[in-house]
Amino acid sequence: MVSIDGGYSVSVNEKTDVRVAHPDKANSLTYGVQCAFEGCMLDTSGGLVVGNRVWILDGAKVLTHSHPYENRHDTLYWGMEIGDDVIINDNSIILPQVRRIGKGAIIGAGAVVTKEVPAGVLVAGNPAKIRKYYKNELDKH
Repeated sequence: MVSIDGGYSVSVNEKTDVRVAHPDKANSLTYGVQCAFEGCMLDTSGGLVVGNRVWILDGAKVLTHSHPYENRHDTLYWGMEIGDDVIINDNSIILPQVRRIGKGAIIGAGAVVTKEVPAGVLVAGNPAKIRKYYKNELDKH
């Protein structure tokens, strides 16, 4: 079972998959206001906290657990926090070892995110790398 707690004005379409990969683990999804989860897959195994005004778009996958190569029967869990005003574009993958995506970050379509993303940046590619900084524009809001 997954514990879900969230704000108002949230859009979730019929293609969105909130996945409980390991029911024996304390799964949780917490999200803020005005979020859109559109055809994405959200793994809540390690716990997922999503800020306000976050868009996670078609085909994007957010993972919070994995199985180590040495012993595939073991499971490793990571909690993840996605800051306010983040856009995770189509078909991108956020791998489980990523602990945080900072406020105002934009994840490019098809990106494979392997490490923490700072606030106010655009990342793209495989593996995802910083392509642009938006920090000054964030300070205006």
